[in-house]
Amino acid sequence: MLKETLVLVGQTLNKRQTNREKLLFINTIAAPLLAQGISVEVHRNPNKKVKSNNLQIGNLNNSDIIFVSGYDTASMMLKPHTQYYPLNADINRKNEKINLLIYAALTIIAIVGMFFASKMILASVFSLKIIGTLIDACMIFLLIFSLKMASSNVNMNRNSAACAVMFELAKHKSDNCAFVYTDQSIQSYLGYLQLADWYQTTNDKHFIILDSLSAGTELCLAAAKDDDFSKRLAKNLNARFIALNKNEVINSPLSCYPKATLLFCGEFVDDKWTVKDSRNSGDYHIDVDCLTKLVNDLSLLNNN
Repeated sequence: MLKETLVLVGQTLNKRQTNREKLLFINTIAAPLLAQGISVEVHRNPNKKVKSNNLQIGNLNNSDIIFVSGYDTASMMLKPHTQYYPLNADINRKNEKINLLIYAALTIIAIVGMFFASKMILASVFSLKIIGTLIDACMIFLLIFSLKMASSNVNMNRNSAACAVMFELAKHKSDNCAFVYTDQSIQSYLGYLQLADWYQTTNDKHFIILDSLSAGTELCLAAAKDDDFSKRLAKNLNARFIALNKNEVINSPLSCYPKATLLFCGEFVDDKWTVKDSRNSGDYHIDVDCLTKLVNDLSLLNNN
């Protein structure tokens, strides 16, 4: 059931940032599928400097449609009021750089604070020693926080809801569809590109990328303006079709595959499609009815 899967992915396995957390997610997802006799395979990034494990479900060669969902969680976004832009990679990259600079600034503040706290601890005045000790403890906590860059406790829009939807779809054996959970896909497109590298001859496949689906004003489907498959899918899902020109496709995850569709829930603000809550404490909203309908509608593709 979708509700149970949302609890599993969104609460029990809510953090998927460290290698241990990611492997726990992979093992938990793979176990029931393997028990059903469904093919599951892990693909590792050949670049040993960056650990990235993608989970493939089903047979890519025999499938006409490949569902893709990033499963990793990224560091908490500290830049205030930052929104996610599913169709604008340039803005997302800019916000990512600003966020890294904030973490770096916090690290510097913590180190400088610890230096001055150590001076106070060595002072002869007892009250200064106490204050210095308290400041030192706070700076140590700040240093650990800034260096660890831990992810938020709630990550429904990025990307637990989509992970839950895909698991519900993957539980039903299909000769027409395959499913891939990609790593390193929230802060970059590495996982998406890793999938493209595994399967070079993808011109005959259509990739459906499940992005931020937890909650939003409107269900949207974005694709190249001449993509007839996506137009039909948008109609079947009762979703808004967003036709993208060549430059807009290049500035989105759709650029990773020859034929691709991006599904997300968002709202149109200041001439851009945005997702309000992402990588912050507000990313806990879930539209269960919308997600249930989406699972039912997408499951029809399995039977075609």
